[in-house]
This record gives sequence, structure tokens and C-alpha cells, in this order.
Amino acid sequence: MNQRIEWALLSLRVALGLIFIVHGSQKLFSFGFAGVAGFLSSLGVPLPNVFAVIVTLVEFGGGILILLGLLTRLAAFFILINMLVAFFRVHLAHDSSYLRELNMCF
Repeated sequence: MNQRIEWALLSLRVALGLIFIVHGSQKLFSFGFAGVAGFLSSLGVPLPNVFAVIVTLVEFGGGILILLGLLTRLAAFFILINMLVAFFRVHLAHDSSYLRELNMCF
């Protein structure tokens, strides 16, 4: 593989890993599972305590795995599921401004 492509992929992996580590650590160390569960409960998410643990660990642990390049496909899969649920269940349901921005892409 071209060395530039390798550096680009490494940079992307490090950046995405750090983004998810920061967001996951905020949930883990600042809000705690109870704080995240309270937020999810206010949005009407079923089983907020269970999903608080899942969301936090997927973001924090997945970010670490992606940063280190370990189990990247598995970590990326769980992060993708997490982000899709967050987008469709939370963001899109409570803020339709995303639709206007999405229409501009086409």
C-alpha cells in the first residue's frame, strides 16, 4: 500500500479513536452511568440503565480499540450501531434541522 495512504489511514484512525475516547470518558468519568441513564430516560429510551452502560463502554472501549488498531472492524461495527441509534432515535427525533442539512448533500 502507498505510504501516504497508510499515513492517512493512521491519522484517521487516531483522530476517530480520540474523539470516541473523549466522548466515552466524559460519560464514564463526568456523568457516570447514572447520569447517562438519567439522560436516556428523559429521552424515553427503554432500559436506560442497561443502555447507559452499553453506550459508554462502546464509545470509550471502542475508541481505545480503534486508536490502538486492535479489533478495529468489531469496534467500528459497534460504534456504527451506536451512532445510528443515536442519530435516528435521539437527534433526528428531537431536531429536524438535520433533514435540511441532509438535503443540501444532494
